[in-house]
Amino acid sequence: MPADRFDEVVSRCLAPTLHRHGLRRVTSDPYEARFECSWLVLVVGLDVYRTSELHAWVGQPDDDAGMVSVDALEPPFATGVASDERELADALDRLAAFLVTQHQGLLSGDPLAFVDAVAYRRESANDYTMRIINAPTLARADDAWRQHDFAKVAELLAPIRGSLDQTHLRRLEYALAKADPTQP
Repeated sequence: MPADRFDEVVSRCLAPTLHRHGLRRVTSDPYEARFECSWLVLVVGLDVYRTSELHAWVGQPDDDAGMVSVDALEPPFATGVASDERELADALDRLAAFLVTQHQGLLSGDPLAFVDAVAYRRESANDYTMRIINAPTLARADDAWRQHDFAKVAELLAPIRGSLDQTHLRRLEYALAKADPTQP
């Protein structure tokens, strides 16, 4: 897609909604548009060189390092692939509607809206990290559970108790009770 078509589609499909909420376009690179107001920055970019994916980030002015991808918001928005002008227009129309219906607080300057968005992103990242870090331990605990080695289950799961799902938490409690016969 030619860069001038990207610019025109952004101007037609996304800019009017953002303008109604006080955001003005401040830069326009060939395949990226940046909108700002005193409380919010929104950047939309199209990866024309590799994946044809549309990307969008929100953040606060003067904090580009704190930008949050819209697919990390709650609820998330999947921008998807925009390999032609029609797909780009559709994705930008959906993005505008998503922001208005799901994240009005961001658009209206609610100071807690961005804090909530960042907290959700951080919580999601922490959950993902814990799943990756704990995966080998959980697999070993699952093996021990199948072998009825409850002492091993307790040994493995007790140190990560705070990050266990309900199934593993119940297994830990059971294993601890089996390991300590004085418990009812």
